[in-house]
Amino acid sequence: MKLRWRDVDLHSGVITVPRSKHGEARHVPINSIVRSVLFDLSLRREHPDDPSGQTFTCRYTQADKRKEAEEHLATATTMYREMGMAYWLEKAEAEIKELAVG
Repeated sequence: MKLRWRDVDLHSGVITVPRSKHGEARHVPINSIVRSVLFDLSLRREHPDDPSGQTFTCRYTQADKRKEAEEHLATATTMYREMGMAYWLEKAEAEIKELAVG
C-alpha cells in the first residue's frame, strides 16, 4: 500500500484511499490504535512538510534496513488488521515471511 501522508487525516480519524481495488476512492475510519500508530510514524518523518511522502518508506528487501523493515511491517499489519483491510494485511504478512526467509 502506497499510503501517502496527504491521505491521512489524524484530526478527523480518516484515511482516504484514492483508488481502491475497485477503482474508486474510499474513506476509511481509523480507530484509536491505528491513529496512535500513524501518529508515532508521523513523528519520524524525514520531511514533515511534504504531504506527498509515503507513510511506510522502508524498502523491505534492503538488508541494511532489516530492523526498520520489521518495525514497519509490524506497524502495517497492526493497522491493516485493526481496519479490516484483509487484502493489504495478506500482502504485509507475506512480506514478513519473505523477510524472515531472506
